[in-house]
Amino acid sequence: MGQLSGERHDGDGKTVRAIRHIQAKPEANMPALLSLDAVNDSGVITQYYLWVDSNGKLRISNTIPTDQDADGTVVGTQT
Repeated sequence: MGQLSGERHDGDGKTVRAIRHIQAKPEANMPALLSLDAVNDSGVITQYYLWVDSNGKLRISNTIPTDQDADGTVVGTQT
């Protein structure tokens, strides 16, 4: 898993900032992936992956990317 760093707490002991570092593999098309599950009203779970492509764009897909710059969909309007 990734490293947790930069954690701070406010006066009530609540975390106000935490950074999770998920490392990429140092080879082509092996970006770090964040996996999140979505569930519909029938209880069916779909797994989604988020990653940053080589151009710095955030992408999303429900399959693990094999081409980090072509797979998935760019999230929102990014310039």
